[in-house]
Amino acid sequence: MGISAAILSGCNSSGCTDNKSSIPLAGFYSYTTLNEVTVKQISIGGVDAPNDSLIVNNSSASEVYLPFRAEYDATQFYIHYHSVGIDDPAYNDTLTFTYSRVPYFASEECGAMYKYEITEFTSTYHLIDSIALIDSVITNADRETIRLYFRTYTPPEEEDPDTPVESDDPDDTETSDDTDNA
Repeated sequence: MGISAAILSGCNSSGCTDNKSSIPLAGFYSYTTLNEVTVKQISIGGVDAPNDSLIVNNSSASEVYLPFRAEYDATQFYIHYHSVGIDDPAYNDTLTFTYSRVPYFASEECGAMYKYEITEFTSTYHLIDSIALIDSVITNADRETIRLYFRTYTPPEEEDPDTPVESDDPDDTETSDDTDNA
């Protein structure tokens, strides 16, 4: 019975990782603190991709899988921000990845698939400050391979309204806009 169980287990897909496709995982980070961040109210989709390629739809995310198009040597994604003041498409960021597609046989359980070797990557820089490539080879390993660093804002701590604000500038004196019209 033990031998037949071992033979049967070799025929299922348990030897293949959950991620059976080579899809890069991008994590989101603060450029200021270098800590992981959650970006609120964003939509992410493929540029010129068929069949509505919306990956994130007006929600929060701290990481996202960015599926590359196997029939092309480049893929573009847009990030649209829905927060008030930056919800204009003019503030969208666009990511462009150029790569070589390399077919390979992963395993008997997984079969054949592409791995991607990123040769170039660019972005617009509205809210994104920079991009870091952790590994230029994208396989079906479920790990972060891209880091997107966003400009983040931390509101200043509120001051006590009963405490007067003092100036550090000794030349800071009140001036009057009144002039004599004599």
